[in-house]
Amino acid sequence: MTNESYDNMPDNLGDPKTDAEVLELYIQGLAAAEGITGEHPAIANSYSNIAMAYLNQGYPTTALEWFKKAVAMYERVSGDHSDTAFACNSVAGVYFRQEDYGEALLWCLKSYRILLRLKDRHPDIGTIKKRMKTTYHEAGFTEPFEQWLKRMLDSDR
Repeated sequence: MTNESYDNMPDNLGDPKTDAEVLELYIQGLAAAEGITGEHPAIANSYSNIAMAYLNQGYPTTALEWFKKAVAMYERVSGDHSDTAFACNSVAGVYFRQEDYGEALLWCLKSYRILLRLKDRHPDIGTIKKRMKTTYHEAGFTEPFEQWLKRMLDSDR
């Protein structure tokens, strides 16, 4: 498995005491924000931060739960937005690290589709596509990637 395709994901677990303290601060911040704002992109961002803290502590399953909560909130409050796409990409990254390439590919594709639907193409769309291509090849598919991608995107129409 190669990690360079998800370079935003930590390669080490860090200092557990520090990570636990960071997690506690994120949870406290989330509680305060939920009490003030209700559903808001900032809440989804807090979910993502909590997910990353769990991932840093070596709890990918718990991290996935929080990343998926972030995706759901972003979808509700922001719709097709780069934040939604990047939250999907974070889910893909966890699945990739767990070598569940099929699931990772689905989330990569979801992220890519969101970025394509944005009025102004996001500058990171090429990076997302590259990560999706790496995931596709790790999954062991033999159809040429560009052909597969075209077929997937044509099925959206």
